[in-house]
Amino acid sequence: MSMFVAVQVISIEWGKAARGGEMATRRVQAIGRFERSLPFPKPKTVAMIQRVGLSDWDGFEKAAERVSEYESLNSANPPELYFDLDHRGLQVQAHSPHPSGMEKPTLLTLNETVRFEWNGRIVYEETWRYSQTRVNVALTERPVQANLFQKPPTYEISNLSQLY
Repeated sequence: MSMFVAVQVISIEWGKAARGGEMATRRVQAIGRFERSLPFPKPKTVAMIQRVGLSDWDGFEKAAERVSEYESLNSANPPELYFDLDHRGLQVQAHSPHPSGMEKPTLLTLNETVRFEWNGRIVYEETWRYSQTRVNVALTERPVQANLFQKPPTYEISNLSQLY
């Protein structure tokens, strides 16, 4: 069996109308609905990054989804993360735009997962919108489990701001 790094980045964006009521309920349910495992990777793939984007523009129904596969962990670093694989395991740290940043790096050993989560406000010229990002990372072996990100993570690091 060989080691495999799985990354899932779920980004969700909404405006004032989705802050409360039915749209807020749909927003909260949407982010969890897309936490799922990755497609089956090609034989030489050592890392896979799945990106899912959701918005209130369509009621959080349609996800823009992209999957990238990598044969080298060095080329797989997404902008949201720093990670390094060594003899101890996978060291992972999120690059959160949150003013206080994220915690120190998390060390994953085989079959462990970490979930990073942060939110923020996006200011446009005439208005503003909110965003939430959830990044799931797993150091696992092949074949990849079907429910990889559907169960609670080994580590959870959340830096959610109060958004008004």
